[in-house]
Amino acid sequence: MKQPVLDSVYQFNPAFSVSKRIVAYLIDSLCLLLLSLLLFLCLDPLFSRSGLVEATEGRIASYSSQIERTFVDASLLQYEGEAVEDDAKVGEDFVYSLVLTALDGEVGDLSQYEGEYIYSDLDENPQSILYYYSVYKVEHAVDFDSSSFGLSYLAERFGHAEWFVEFPLLKKEVATVLDGLISNHDSKGEYEGQGVNAIYSSLHSSFVSCLQEAREDLTEHYAPLVELYSLFEEGRASLVRIKIGELVLAFGLSCLVYFLLLPLLCQGRTLSLLLLSGFCLSGAGIKVRWYQLLGRAAFGFFSCFANLALLILLLYGQYAAYFLQVRLLGPIQFYVIDIFALLIPLCSLLLLLFDKPKRRSLTDICTYTTIKEKEVN
Repeated sequence: MKQPVLDSVYQFNPAFSVSKRIVAYLIDSLCLLLLSLLLFLCLDPLFSRSGLVEATEGRIASYSSQIERTFVDASLLQYEGEAVEDDAKVGEDFVYSLVLTALDGEVGDLSQYEGEYIYSDLDENPQSILYYYSVYKVEHAVDFDSSSFGLSYLAERFGHAEWFVEFPLLKKEVATVLDGLISNHDSKGEYEGQGVNAIYSSLHSSFVSCLQEAREDLTEHYAPLVELYSLFEEGRASLVRIKIGELVLAFGLSCLVYFLLLPLLCQGRTLSLLLLSGFCLSGAGIKVRWYQLLGRAAFGFFSCFANLALLILLLYGQYAAYFLQVRLLGPIQFYVIDIFALLIPLCSLLLLLFDKPKRRSLTDICTYTTIKEKEVN
């Protein structure tokens, strides 16, 4: 009959060395990470079909659509097909529109000026930032908490007054040299000592800068949009909390499987102890009890809790930072909880270094267990 792990078998074997305990912790962390990932991938589809998740995702999608529509209505966002038009391309169309407007459509090669957002009447039919400052902000002035509107304000922000008769109407001489560049790719033209390429680049960069400034102005000072962003952030934070709850649940189940179920089946050993030839015993030197393993599983949960940050990074990549900043316990952010969780393994390491010859960690002391070498050298 196979002899059970009793006090006479491993009680007097040496304690696990500090180096082996560190390696064991790393192995346990890696196993928990992989097991938690697997369990999360199984749990997430189940939670995603729940009414709470579907309702939250629906609200987020609705707020996102309304935010986007606000930018489109303000003429600060354009589309090329179903994709958002690149700011550089919108800036190019704006410069082309300035030239067409100044020359009243009499350009060298009209085919070079074809485009959905290229206009020949910006002075009468304001578009993009012209529309935003001279029309949209005026019509919605009651909802803005700033008074920065009108063409005069935009002209001041845009600059280069020496090139305009009156903003946005370019001087014909400036428009002519720009048309040479656009229609005939003639980069030799100049106006008052300034090359045409420099003029074009300056107008383009001024537009892009003013467009970005206008979007910031709309985002920060337009009350309905500020409210929409607030609702969107609340919805996204709720969804993130649900996802974090799934991760914590998956991690907790992983700890039970790895630190409780596996040791019950393997005579008190986790995978790390199996690989490193160690045994987990009761502090009295007898076979470890199930409730002690349960205690070790609880400590394993907290001592390896920082692994959740790595799991979030694996699952959500560039969005991981947002997960870590979400508030979970009142004002406490998730990353703060992660940092405090690191104190447990650090305390355990200090105890292992100074607790000679027993080499007990914080988990060992609190659960009245010990880790022994399987073989005596």
